[in-house]
Amino acid sequence: MKLKMGVIILTFFAAFNLVNFKKKVSLNNLEDKIKLENIYKVRKNGKFKIYYEDGKISTIGNYYNFKLDGNYISFYENGVVASDGFYKNGLLDGEWKFYSENGSLEKIEKYKKGMIVENN
Repeated sequence: MKLKMGVIILTFFAAFNLVNFKKKVSLNNLEDKIKLENIYKVRKNGKFKIYYEDGKISTIGNYYNFKLDGNYISFYENGVVASDGFYKNGLLDGEWKFYSENGSLEKIEKYKKGMIVENN
């Protein structure tokens, strides 16, 4: 049961990255290509990291009650930060910064309960 929940969480985070940040994360072999820290010790709350195929970090985040909660940082394959923001109860919340692959700030958006309230 715990392993099944871990795979569900892993699939959610990987799919979230693919859809929202257009990352090139492979889902062909969950064991080798994407690693979720503590997959065999899935907890209700904790930190996670997702990696690209080559082992470079793709995403760092936190979850609470199996929902994204807290600081969330995603990276391009070249190691540059792609986005940096905060989740609250599974929804985007507060200021989010989005960067280009060369590291320049592209835009800042502010969210409240998942809804965009300001776009620069």
